[in-house]
Amino acid sequence: MNSIRESDRTGIFLHARHAFMPNSLGYCGPDDRGKILEHIQESSSDEGFISILQEFEAAYPFIHFIAKSTGRTPFDRKVTEAYWIGNDLLDRVAPDDFYKFTRSDLKENVSRVNPNNYRNLFFSNNAIPHHSFYVMATALNILSDVHVTSAPAKEKISEIVDNCMISWGRVVGVDKNHLMVERARTQVDDGGLIKMNKRHKLMKVKYDSTMPPFQDVQIGDTVSVHWNFACDILSEKQLRNIKSYTERDASAMNSFIRDKRLKPT
Repeated sequence: MNSIRESDRTGIFLHARHAFMPNSLGYCGPDDRGKILEHIQESSSDEGFISILQEFEAAYPFIHFIAKSTGRTPFDRKVTEAYWIGNDLLDRVAPDDFYKFTRSDLKENVSRVNPNNYRNLFFSNNAIPHHSFYVMATALNILSDVHVTSAPAKEKISEIVDNCMISWGRVVGVDKNHLMVERARTQVDDGGLIKMNKRHKLMKVKYDSTMPPFQDVQIGDTVSVHWNFACDILSEKQLRNIKSYTERDASAMNSFIRDKRLKPT
């Protein structure tokens, strides 16, 4: 569609590729999974497709917030990349604005968190509006309270966090429907803290060979992975960014959890 800027068009598809699988599984977004995949495969963007993507309960508010904070449009490529992968736009978001956004604009209500402790997540620990923040905050109940107790609960939370985080991995094998990938893993340890494993695990990951840019995927490429689905082929810079910004939010969350233990509400 001619009225959509090229920078927005590429941003729309970067966003859609990463949002597709949780929507396909029924976890978030509207019940239009077939239409999302069709648009991605055909590289077709229009106002109807944008309307579908605007219905994602968390992803769209986040990219809208990043865009508003940095003077860009929500589907600008750099904005959607900031949310899903990470880039320097995240460093331009004021901690006070991010704090207020999580209090007022997210579907999850954070009003039960002690205000003094919760503010530390942004002002002392430097949390940023990356996808990893939303995953960790939701999975560990940081948006309402912090309570991780039993071993089965921790194991389930670990599974959710690992699947929902945008991870990264090196392709070591390619077939028609799957990639063999050495993938980074995320866990919740016995203390309820986020642990970014340095040791990668060999895993079979789904992908769509008709979906750009995977027509030309090769052994040695690094891919982003969401819910066991390869979303994009990452550049070296993007790989550095996704590691850096994910680890930054993990550090912020862990510091917040430790602080909550020392200062119970």
